[in-house]
Amino acid sequence: MISTIREAEGPLNRVIHHSEGFGTTVLCCPVCGNDYNHVQRGYARIGTDNRENGTVAGLPVLEVGHGWRRSAVVIEFRCEGYEHLWRVVFQQHKGVEFCWYEIPEQEGEK
Repeated sequence: MISTIREAEGPLNRVIHHSEGFGTTVLCCPVCGNDYNHVQRGYARIGTDNRENGTVAGLPVLEVGHGWRRSAVVIEFRCEGYEHLWRVVFQQHKGVEFCWYEIPEQEGEK
């Protein structure tokens, strides 16, 4: 079961950083800033519009009716330093892809 989301925590520019050590752009944990993160899983959130919500090929559906018309792709990460769980969401709306990160409620309380 997916835990309750506090809210869409913020834009991806808060978790995307240029790493001098790696010489490229990396994702950092939005809770502690750690740049060592591991993908836990990917899944789909099905939208509320039965005509346009469709499944996402190859991804299991783990959430339904999250308030958007179209379906979303969610990638879940866990940071190596403190084991924080966090997510990156790609949500389409009228041809525009919105991207943000989320922190499950219990993770933000650590």
